[in-house]
Amino acid sequence: MRIERPPIITNPNTGKTSNQVYQNTSGRYMMVIADVNFEATLATDIAVITCQVDDTNPPVTPVAFSGIYSHSAGLMQIAQSLVFIVPPLYYWRLFENTFGSGAVGVSMISETLL
Repeated sequence: MRIERPPIITNPNTGKTSNQVYQNTSGRYMMVIADVNFEATLATDIAVITCQVDDTNPPVTPVAFSGIYSHSAGLMQIAQSLVFIVPPLYYWRLFENTFGSGAVGVSMISETLL
């Protein structure tokens, strides 16, 4: 007997944003990819984003993070992608934390059901 795996389904641009809680209601594991931009211009500026996943709302367990810390004056910019897995029925969010004039921008969040 051959068991067929359900097809992988990708939603390339969900329109979702950071600092909002979402739930994976699909019944399948979901891979989330977030394209993130960080900027800092002054000494001691900080910009961090934390991917949080949990079975309760709001999620608080960190599963991935990235950020920038400026230790001198002058424009610093970083762009990168963060990838994490959300189990079925779990909640997730991208939580921003900044200090000074540090800034975080999420340019796109995509979801792939595995």
